[in-house]
Amino acid sequence: LLIQQLRYTSQIPNTDIVLEGADPLPPGLLQTMTRNLVEAIIQCGGNMQQARAHLYAALLHCLKMSVSNDTNDVKLGGAIAQGYQIVDSDSLAVLCSYGDIFIESLCKDASKGHGVTKILAFSLLSIILGADTHQNWLKHLNSKGYLKHFIESINTDNQNLLMGLSTDNIKPLFIYEAKLAFLAQIAQTEAGATTLLEAGVIPRLSELT
Repeated sequence: LLIQQLRYTSQIPNTDIVLEGADPLPPGLLQTMTRNLVEAIIQCGGNMQQARAHLYAALLHCLKMSVSNDTNDVKLGGAIAQGYQIVDSDSLAVLCSYGDIFIESLCKDASKGHGVTKILAFSLLSIILGADTHQNWLKHLNSKGYLKHFIESINTDNQNLLMGLSTDNIKPLFIYEAKLAFLAQIAQTEAGATTLLEAGVIPRLSELT
């Protein structure tokens, strides 16, 4: 029910961008690529959002290549992608090995980033949360207050969306879609849905016009 409400609330066109993957690479090479990209992201300073956006996009594509061949619908932003939960476990282990440093980088860009950087950060969070069966990332987002902040800002995002559409600015639309897709991904599990409810997602969604 929560997932259906999140999908219904967005009420926006299907603007998913499918990440077209190349032929699978040797697993060891994928993990090396993932590690190098994460380290580059961590080294980027706070004022290097454009550089991080490019690195986020490359990491998304790298994770897409780690998904098994029978599922090719990992998407950037957009509605829930079935491929999120089957990202290669070795690639996920690489991401988790950096602990809070990498998580904080993604969360800060999803919270305060601009345009494409924010969209890509939400998309990466969606993929990782879907693959993290132990839900360590969700616990971090919840304990540090990021999840509460994302939920509390839904109304502001909705207002930005309405203003953007009235001026032919579609950037708020993609940000709004990416955030709702992120929340809907969390709602895929019972624990995730419970966490969203406790964080007050229903009252915030009920305020939208």
